[in-house]
Parts: sequence; structure tokens; C-alpha cells
Amino acid sequence: MHATPVSVKLPRGRTKLEIYLDNLASTPIDPRVLDHQCMVSASLPANPNGAVHASGVQAANVLTKARVGVGDFLGVEEHDIHFMPSASSALWLAVEDAIARKGDGVRVLASAIEHPSLLRHLERAQSMGRIRLELFPVTTIGQPDLNALAEMVASAPAGLVCSMAANNEIGTIAPTTEILEIANQHGALTLVDASQAAGRFRINHIVETADYVILSGAKINGPRRVGVLAGALTNSAASLIEPMFGTPDAAAASAMAMACSLVAAEMETDGLRIATLRDRLEALLVQQVPGLVVNGDTSARLAGALHVSAPSVPAEVLVSRLWGKVAISTGAACQSGVPGPSHVLSAMSLEDWVLEGGVRMCVGKFNDAAEIEVAGSLLADAMRGHMNLDRKQA
Repeated sequence: MHATPVSVKLPRGRTKLEIYLDNLASTPIDPRVLDHQCMVSASLPANPNGAVHASGVQAANVLTKARVGVGDFLGVEEHDIHFMPSASSALWLAVEDAIARKGDGVRVLASAIEHPSLLRHLERAQSMGRIRLELFPVTTIGQPDLNALAEMVASAPAGLVCSMAANNEIGTIAPTTEILEIANQHGALTLVDASQAAGRFRINHIVETADYVILSGAKINGPRRVGVLAGALTNSAASLIEPMFGTPDAAAASAMAMACSLVAAEMETDGLRIATLRDRLEALLVQQVPGLVVNGDTSARLAGALHVSAPSVPAEVLVSRLWGKVAISTGAACQSGVPGPSHVLSAMSLEDWVLEGGVRMCVGKFNDAAEIEVAGSLLADAMRGHMNLDRKQA
């Protein structure tokens, strides 16, 4: 039986069922962005492609302005900003463009801890004989093995190198600049999934070097169903966008541009506050839960990210114990319900109990200190409670 939900305040007095600590999966939309999207949507009835009348031209102008806004955030020309219905679809399009440029059978290198959606795209392309996929390893703290990557790139021509700027489960910030340098030295195209990084730290240096950069509105307190592919596309890839995904929603694109503008102005201040709250949550758990380990690179991680394992506490059990009280996750959001440890933890070669017990948390913009105290107590009690039960049964 699931626990009774805890009532928590949201911006503008709204209430939610539980303390939300799964901000790597999806962030609450900023009320300012929501208001803007609703206003633009209500005032724009036309299709941006309907240039035969003034309303259509107005919608097209809003879409163009949104491209300019996102481009300004990234330091990219507006014609290289492509709005997609999700980051996953943007990843797919980037892979398609790379294949169009390099030809079928192109060798693709990707880190072993890429987002499941990208790995699925790559594995499917490989099954169709369109690419040759090789994964480069990561260390026990989830950092890409740069020496292994350099050896792989040097051993044979690689057409595309893929890497996340920050991991979506453990929050580890990758040495993306070094990865791009290795790839560029050998003439490979580069794809950077910056969905978790954008809006949490500055990525302009990445955008300047990478061929493709991916953003997600759902990760920057922006509109849910908006992804962005930043990069110059071949005509063949660009021509796939509307037939596959339809005309971009001008209101959602405009909301995405506003979200980018807000995080550009507020990310440093928000980041410091969020990191302080994350550190407090981590301290509470380390102090109260014997044997708890923190997974990932604690010296290079996203401000709110916290990934932990407790001895003898399976992740699924902990999530169930906290149902309706604290929202945490066992892995990538798109892998929810998939049995077994996440591919990220498995690639890090951790002990079995760490794999089994790994849970993902991330403090976000709309969490506060009071929530963190409550969440820390609930998490610690749930972990210790199962540990005590396990000892009794043993």
C-alpha cells in the first residue's frame, strides 16, 4: 500500500503531492514561461507556414524571433536553430545528418553512458547496417576514459563522436572540451547532448566547437515538448523535420526562447543556492545512513545532482517506500520500470549492491530549505527502516 502524500507548496500557492527531487528527469515549468506560452498561444491562431494572411505572417515572425532568442543564448545563428518536439527527436535528426554527410557504414563512437534514446537510435541504425557503433568506456566515477577514446579514434577513421555534457543519472560533468579536441583532431563530426548542461552552466565554449548540440525545454524549467538541435544541417536532413514532426509550435518555441533568457540571467545565482541545498541533503543522508555511498564524480557534477546507494536497500524498494512523499528515481526517466540496474551504473563497474541500490535525486529551482530537511528525514528513515528489516529477516 502506498504512503499518504505530503502536501507541499508550489509557486503561486499551488500544491503538489510530494517533494519533487527528480529534476534531472524533468523540471517544473517556470510560471513566467507558462504565462508567456499561454498568452502567445491564445493570441496566435495561425500556422507559421500560412503566409497568405497577416495572422500567418505574425506566427512566422514569432517563430523566427524564438530562433533568434535561442540562438543568442547559445551563440548560434538563427538559421542553425531547429525546433523539435523533444530532445530525443533532435538526437535522432543529428544522427541522420551525420550519416547523410559521412555515408552508410560510418563508424560512430559514443560513451557507454549516453542517454538511452541516443543509444536506441544508434543501435537501430547499426542493426540496419547504416553505422558501425563502438562504445568508449567510463571510469568508476562516470567520467569518460579519454585515453581509451583517443586510442579508438586514432585506430581507425571515425565519422561521429557522441558525448553527453552532463550525465542524466549521476550528474557527472564530462570533460567535453577535451572530447571535442580528440574528435576534431581526426576530422570526426561531434554530437553533444547538452540537455542536462544547458541552463545549469555556460556551454558556449561547447557550442562553438561541436557540430550538433541538443537542448531540452523540460530540463530548463521551460516548455515540456520542445527540443532544440543547434547546428548546420544538410538539406536532406533538414527536409525531414516537417514531414516527420510537423510545423513547430510558435508559442512553445517562444516559451523556449524565454526559458533560455531566464536561465541565462539566473543560472549562477540559482546554481549556488541549489548546490547548497544539495549539499545539505547529502550531509543529512551521510550522517544518518550507515554505509551510504555517493555515486559519480563529486568534484564535477551538476549543482543539484545527488546519486546514492545504501547497503541492503534496493532502489525499487526505496522508491516504493517514498511514494507520495518524495519523488526520486532509479534511473533515466525513459527507462522507468525497466528491471535491473541502469546501464550507466553498470558501465561504471560498481559493486553489485551499489548497482542494486542506486537512486537518483536532483534539487531544483523551486525546492527550498524546509523541503530538503523533510526530504532528508524521510529518505534516511526509509533507508534505515529497510536495513533494519533486512537484518531481522537475516
